Amino acid sequence: MSIIELLKIEFMKVKRSMILPLLLIPPILVVISGVSSISMYMTPEYTDAWSAMFIQSALLFGYYLLPFSMVIVCVMISNRETKNNGILKMLALPISKGKLALAKFFVLLSFLMIELLIFFSSFIIAGIIATKIMNVAENIPVFYLLTWTLKLFATMIPAIACMWAITVLFEKPLLSMGLNLLLIIPGVLIANTPLWLVYPYCYSGYVVSDALHTVTTTGTGSTISLFPFIPCAVIISALAPFITLLISLFTEEITGGLQTGLIVLNVISILSGFVLSVSLVKNPKRRDVFSIVALCVSAFFGFLMFGILAFGLIATFM
Repeated sequence: MSIIELLKIEFMKVKRSMILPLLLIPPILVVISGVSSISMYMTPEYTDAWSAMFIQSALLFGYYLLPFSMVIVCVMISNRETKNNGILKMLALPISKGKLALAKFFVLLSFLMIELLIFFSSFIIAGIIATKIMNVAENIPVFYLLTWTLKLFATMIPAIACMWAITVLFEKPLLSMGLNLLLIIPGVLIANTPLWLVYPYCYSGYVVSDALHTVTTTGTGSTISLFPFIPCAVIISALAPFITLLISLFTEEITGGLQTGLIVLNVISILSGFVLSVSLVKNPKRRDVFSIVALCVSAFFGFLMFGILAFGLIATFM
């Protein structure tokens, strides 16, 4: 069976799912909030209005809403395979496991592109309305917006590879979704450290933050060095699907020891995210809206973790 036929089958599986309606929510939500907030400061003499509106919208979208939505898409696709033993029926056919894994990854990339196209379209509509209301005479920079859409797509590929790897390796939806969310939350914090190169969950947000720095700092170009960035992104994008396929071929379920290790990793991620966000919020020079949001989110998961622990202790000993 060719890869084209496999792609047709995979798209037929998700044809009647709720994935497409789900993809409408994050782009429209972030565009409306971003454009409305920045348009309040516009005047008829305002310059670079489109770039300012785009960066304002893309910051939250790149760091959180786009990765969050793609995690949910990964889980929904995986659930459709395991719901009625669909994956077992597929593997019973004379199909290459490598081609099957590649087809599923292409489906994920297709949904990523659909979400970015929705973001692109809704941003243009919202931008036109905002510029008309504020009487800003500036042409629509279509090439600029398309370039940024492709940048967001390219920088999300390594993150999606890791998300899909975790979703496949951990069959329980709550487990895989929780781990992916915990990896997304500290992205804005790790983006401020040299470790961002090996942390694909912050790539999209980092390039938008770099563009914000370029716009707000006169005479300063991009600070991203392509040589270490591109090789790291390519290696992560290539290794994650390969490791997923390799482990899925030789293991059938996650062992108890691995589950224990995952729980420890979750606890460490929550505590480290909380400590890093507190340190950023306490520093007036580095305090911003994203560090405050990261503190609130990490605190929420911290309280949730202690609540689950307390409930488990009460249920065990009472």
